[in-house]
Amino acid sequence: MLRADDATSLPLLYHLNSEPWLNFEAYTEAPPERSWRPAAEARALPRGEADTELVGLLRRRCSCRRFVRRPMPLSLFARLLENSCGCFGLRDQGGGLLSYTRPSPSAGALYPMEIYLATQQVEDLADSVYHYVPDTHSLEPIPGAPLLPELSSLLLSQQFLAEATAIVFLAATFRRTLRKYGPRGYRYILLEAGHTAQNFCLMATEAGLGSLCLGGFFDAQLNHRLGLDGCEQAVLYGLAFGYPQQR
Repeated sequence: MLRADDATSLPLLYHLNSEPWLNFEAYTEAPPERSWRPAAEARALPRGEADTELVGLLRRRCSCRRFVRRPMPLSLFARLLENSCGCFGLRDQGGGLLSYTRPSPSAGALYPMEIYLATQQVEDLADSVYHYVPDTHSLEPIPGAPLLPELSSLLLSQQFLAEATAIVFLAATFRRTLRKYGPRGYRYILLEAGHTAQNFCLMATEAGLGSLCLGGFFDAQLNHRLGLDGCEQAVLYGLAFGYPQQR
């Protein structure tokens, strides 16, 4: 029985019990029929065109499963990070309260997401695993962390990631949000991970790169290899980006 004032045990228990469920039979099943049918009097809406830059990006964004290894300029790599999850400055919220201005919303401006990256063939940057620090726009190497090919083996054997330039791991520091919002804070953390991942996807699309969002991975092993305890801080979501193979 959980205590009424225990704001963290339930969401953390759910997180620890949501390891991948490998139901291989489901992969061969036909998609389920749509249970909802539009009414005869449904109002058809006019379709628009890609007449703005943002609409064009949204329409071009797609999952890339064929990357080709090619050196990426450090300036491009840095621009993707800064505009996906970086820090643009401080904003006065009133009453003497300051908060960072960042490209994705965060409940209470708490920003529980920490960004880890496994990189390869970024110019003037050693192949390694790094922790990104938004407020200083800098990378901290993670000592002893495995390189990208080894980490990709923990992503449910998705071999097509081997040629990606980087794999980004979005790791939540849970109590940063749960201590204010209680169990509902877990929802806010998941929403923030989605916002951040979409930023990466759109920035990659704008730069002519491919991206692939990654929800399947072996949590305990991946967290351990990144130096995370898997409870207080753990990977929630990931994505890969790099140069797409031209068809």
